Amino acid sequence: MFEDDEESLGENQLDGDIEQFEAHLVGNDLGFIDSHRMEAIIDHYFSLSDFKKAKRAAQIADANFGYNNIFKLRIAQALCGEKKYNAALDLLSKLIAEGLPTFELLVTFGSVYSQMGQFKKGVDYLLQALPLAEHDELADIYHDIAHAYAQMDDFEQSILTLERGLKD
Repeated sequence: MFEDDEESLGENQLDGDIEQFEAHLVGNDLGFIDSHRMEAIIDHYFSLSDFKKAKRAAQIADANFGYNNIFKLRIAQALCGEKKYNAALDLLSKLIAEGLPTFELLVTFGSVYSQMGQFKKGVDYLLQALPLAEHDELADIYHDIAHAYAQMDDFEQSILTLERGLKD
């Protein structure tokens, strides 16, 4: 009973935050939105594949919460979504020195290289991320690796990767 109320409250708050953010984009004051709520706004735009707004939200969050490097990572991910791969790779390279969690960086590097069509490099990064992954993240990583192998026409390795993913 209470979980549903909390979920509904969270959805209503997200809707309000998105409305507030959208108003900010056309010149209104943003007001205060904490870092967790900004992450939810960014995730919302990523779920819609609206990389321009996701990047803008991440830039605002980075300006307000500069101590949290996750927002720089989200900018890099949005740049990748906008197909600005070199800019994304440059930002990711800077984040290595700033101590961002290795798993997030490896997966993002793997994704950028795969989207650039450099599947071998993408697989290399994703394989490095596997031992650092939480259990609920493994399926997505195995899937991404298998897809990259398929793009390289290495269907045998793609199938082996999917089988390994099923075991895990």
